[in-house]
Amino acid sequence: MSCDGRKRRIWQVGLLSLPVLGLLAWLFLTPLLLEWAAAFPRCPVKELTGLLCPACGNTHCVMAMLKLDLLTALRANLFLPCLGVFLLAGYVELVMRAFGRPVRLLPRRPAFYWCALGFFLLYWILRNFPAFDFLRL
Repeated sequence: MSCDGRKRRIWQVGLLSLPVLGLLAWLFLTPLLLEWAAAFPRCPVKELTGLLCPACGNTHCVMAMLKLDLLTALRANLFLPCLGVFLLAGYVELVMRAFGRPVRLLPRRPAFYWCALGFFLLYWILRNFPAFDFLRL
């Protein structure tokens, strides 16, 4: 096996080991993280103003995702579950490219990312209004 072939094989094994390592981390760290969550400080923006900042709900979201409760995670804050889907698609693209079968799952046009940013900005603002109370945790 050539040096390039060996490097490619190491890269492939490394990429395929990431989900296993993630599963092990989830199994062993979830109880610890759920215990630590109670000690996390409350959001200073919400405490001072009563308004939700863009990060409000992220702790609840992560805790719900650790418990595999996706609906609660989405209700707490849309950003992290959407980011997770985006990162998963990027990971699949990377794995497929490493095995010589490139696929395109992620958009390549900047307009998509500008629209996504606009959507999240609008979401972060609207969830502070009573008419959009369904967007709050």
